[in-house]
Amino acid sequence: MIICDNFNVVVKELPVGVLKNYTIDNTVEYIIEIKNLSQNIDKVPPRIFLKCNECNGENPLLVVVMQNKGVLSWELPVIIESKEHYSIYKETERTLCPYNIINSSLLNFDYSENNNSVIPIAPVKLTLSTFSLKKLQVELIVNLQYDFLIDLNESKTVNVTPSTPYFYLYEFQSEEVNSILLHVTSDDDTCMIVSIQNVSCPIFDLEENVQYRGHFQTITRQGGLTLTRDAFPNGFYIVLIVTGEDNYCFSKFLGNEYDRTKSVTVQLSKSISSSDYKIAVLLTLLVLSLFCTLMFTVFYYNYNKEKNFIPDDCFIESENEVSASVSNAVLPALSPSSPGPFIVGTDTLSIKTDSSLDETDYDNVSDVEFDKDIFRLKGYMYLCDLARKNQSVLKKKSEMYLWNLLTVAIFYFLPVLQLVITNQYQVNETGEEDLCYYNFLCAHPFLFFSDFNHVFSNIGYLLFGSLFIFITAMKERLYKIKIFSNKKLYRFYGIPQHFGLFYAMGAALIIEGILSACYHICPNHYNFQFDSSFMYVISTLCMIKIYQTRHPDINATAYSTFFSLAGVIFIGMCGVFNNTPTFWILFTILHLSICAYISLQIYYMGRWKLGNISFCQFFKELRLCFYCHWGYFKPLFPSRCLLLIVANGCNWGLAIGRFFYKIENFSSYLLSIFMVNLMLYTLFYIIMKFICKERLLPQSIFYILVSVLGWTFALYFFFSKTTSWRLTPAESRLYNQPCQLLNFYDNHDIWHFISAASMFFSFMVLLTLDDDITYADRSKILVF
Repeated sequence: MIICDNFNVVVKELPVGVLKNYTIDNTVEYIIEIKNLSQNIDKVPPRIFLKCNECNGENPLLVVVMQNKGVLSWELPVIIESKEHYSIYKETERTLCPYNIINSSLLNFDYSENNNSVIPIAPVKLTLSTFSLKKLQVELIVNLQYDFLIDLNESKTVNVTPSTPYFYLYEFQSEEVNSILLHVTSDDDTCMIVSIQNVSCPIFDLEENVQYRGHFQTITRQGGLTLTRDAFPNGFYIVLIVTGEDNYCFSKFLGNEYDRTKSVTVQLSKSISSSDYKIAVLLTLLVLSLFCTLMFTVFYYNYNKEKNFIPDDCFIESENEVSASVSNAVLPALSPSSPGPFIVGTDTLSIKTDSSLDETDYDNVSDVEFDKDIFRLKGYMYLCDLARKNQSVLKKKSEMYLWNLLTVAIFYFLPVLQLVITNQYQVNETGEEDLCYYNFLCAHPFLFFSDFNHVFSNIGYLLFGSLFIFITAMKERLYKIKIFSNKKLYRFYGIPQHFGLFYAMGAALIIEGILSACYHICPNHYNFQFDSSFMYVISTLCMIKIYQTRHPDINATAYSTFFSLAGVIFIGMCGVFNNTPTFWILFTILHLSICAYISLQIYYMGRWKLGNISFCQFFKELRLCFYCHWGYFKPLFPSRCLLLIVANGCNWGLAIGRFFYKIENFSSYLLSIFMVNLMLYTLFYIIMKFICKERLLPQSIFYILVSVLGWTFALYFFFSKTTSWRLTPAESRLYNQPCQLLNFYDNHDIWHFISAASMFFSFMVLLTLDDDITYADRSKILVF
């Protein structure tokens, strides 16, 4: 004992495993030397327990642990502040870093397994002091943590609080094990942090300093990480810390801020080896390559079969006879008494059969508009009525879709790549695993990537997109061979073939795969649109292609299409960052208004203009319909009317269903609008083919069946979520699932593969859907 001016310094010894009580105030300081530490200190470190019921935050108990190579200090009580209140813990437990206790005087000590010598231990001294005038009763015990070392396939459970962090040590033993999967589970929602740190001192095991070393993530009931020998050659510490509040893990306050004792189970299992990586990657490439080869072989067989085939009864009519048939098709034009608001004259026009419409043949612009009204507003319209423009001009306009798509994709892709690479570097440098929403139970690191399998599984989009472009090129070559043998096929027979949109669809599928791969480098709510933006593009291109098939003269331009898609993506962004009831109401009004406007444009073949009649005149004519003749309400174009009623009904159903089921995921809802309308339009087109006594070739039927089957399975895996960027990182980990295929791919990877194949088959449906009318006279092909 040392006495100095009413201040006493008391030196004590404390054996391991013995509970001691100390009385302390501002006149006494204890220096306690811990005895009987384990000779295997690197495997069984000491754990200090302290309790002081009389301590308070104004004059706390100051604890300082002096080790051979470091100093550890803290206060008692432990005060943890939160947004609503602060929590006080009057007992604490801390495990000392074992390598700070080993005597550093023997620098050349052999730590290998073959050396059976005792590791030299330096003394550990603990100092207790306070500025409190009131005497404090302190309980102190030092125990050895015998469960400090955790082995492979071993499960350990421990109770953790904000004042009692806990950590384990894992060392790579076998040379065959190079990758470990850490799985942490719990039965309650209390928020905690799991940190993985290199085997070195100090160990950061407090909430305020855990982010300064290693990798860490927030967890409620489940979490995981894949850890490699390359990243942690000497092993790693698994540090468990319960946070003072739950705002780290939940977007909403739960109120459970008092009882924060959390039972945590830690389990380590062997992850896949490098040979497993190679098998999974090579087998994937082999299966996809064989599949693409098979599809190409089937198409090439049909290509050779069709190359020199022309029906015997085709092209019997002469060009003059074709002109006559076209003229006859125009005769039932609308008259002034017809129920259409756009016919303004009674003159009869002699229509030329030339494929171009030259405005210099008319006296004024109104004659041109009148001619368009005659052709587009007939009760029965044939393809020849909407295939009058110069086909070479339309071909060039169709090709503009591809060039516009590539231009947009390049400018879109470069900043995307820069952002996700920056995010990946940030994860690698800071160790903050909450930055990216991985499926941590099936995220296999490789080279630069933390989640290589989700990046690589997008290879299907690239391969199937490239295959479709190649098949489209062969289809175009086949068409050129046929029109070279007979020029009338190009002008008077079959669907006018413009392949620019097909090339754009294939390129969009490739770009979707590239952007999806970029998104999965570091998926989060800041870059979610990288994964979905070109899905909007693909669905839009498909709908435009279906419409272009029977309306080649009045199809949308590439410029207006991509400008509209830019607006869609902007709305999608606003819906994520401003997901309020007001926004949903405004979007629903906009959605249904656009549906109504497009319906009018489709119904009147692009001839409806808001400026043609005023609203007063519209209501005046509507009133006359009630008083004069109910026949005005009979649709002029029944098939188109049916389509638009069904389509608008489904869109109204989507809008009502969203409010009824309170759907909050705006991005998925917006994509569902596009996909549902595409599905309805495709189904309508197929049904109308049968109504018009057309047929489907076996090849088209096969593609339809396979695509429907593929989408059924794909949607099953899509809705089996493994992450959710709409939630917090800790909440997203509740969806994490183990790998399902080859111990390498999870449900979302399988979605990538199946959806890529399903998109390819859906494209093939559109490419071959009208092969049955290749040699049909355009004056006999109905427009619907």
